[in-house]
Amino acid sequence: MSETASLRTVLRRRPVVGWAFYDWANSAFATTVMAGFFPVFYSAITQDISTQDSQFYFNLTLAAAFVIATGMIGTMLGPWLMDRAGIHHPLARGLALGTISHGQGTAQAVSEGEKQGAIAGIAMGVSAVLTSVALPSLLQQIL
Repeated sequence: MSETASLRTVLRRRPVVGWAFYDWANSAFATTVMAGFFPVFYSAITQDISTQDSQFYFNLTLAAAFVIATGMIGTMLGPWLMDRAGIHHPLARGLALGTISHGQGTAQAVSEGEKQGAIAGIAMGVSAVLTSVALPSLLQQIL
């Protein structure tokens, strides 16, 4: 039996499908909490500070949530999409998983192979440094 066929067999098992649906529902719950609960929560605890500061803290929470969601979605769909697109080169797979899916993608790349894991780790670090260097100048031009 090929590796792809065995993976399909594992993915069709009831506990795996159940966990996937649980994770999907939990993501919807988290989104609802972030969109409905956090604004009320932040406005209640930040009555003594300005609206601008309150919005800033809310944006930090939202940014963290999107980073986590990006990592999860990239880790779940990235390998599948690259397989469907015919991308099998270790450099390309590691680079994609490391830059798009952060630490979770790097862990996924390590499970695919040593080369993919090494490239993903380097890509994650380089993209973090480049973002830290480029973002302040971009924000000055935008704002």
